[in-house]
Amino acid sequence: MKKNPEEFVLPHLRKAFTESIADFEKQVKIRTPVDTGRLRNSIHVESVNTDGEVWEGIVGTDVEYAPFVEYGTSKMAPRAMFRHGKGIAEKRMRKKIQQALKMGIQEYLK
Repeated sequence: MKKNPEEFVLPHLRKAFTESIADFEKQVKIRTPVDTGRLRNSIHVESVNTDGEVWEGIVGTDVEYAPFVEYGTSKMAPRAMFRHGKGIAEKRMRKKIQQALKMGIQEYLK
């Protein structure tokens, strides 16, 4: 019986993707300025979907002033915590995905 490589690779990829979305949340929180802590505490993983061809992870907040902190105002510089956090998390995700592929392929070839 011929083995299906997806059976070995996909679980590792799903785990790497889910961990990467959690890392994105962490990176955003690290970069979020704190006054009362309300904004930082509200940042969370809203959803992770690894079904189908398109995978998606959403990190967000429902705090109404978050866009002003992210993009700034005429009186306050932008903090860009989501944009900077995303950049760092994406770099780490690439490494995790490479490792996941390697692990899955090694298991497949055993």
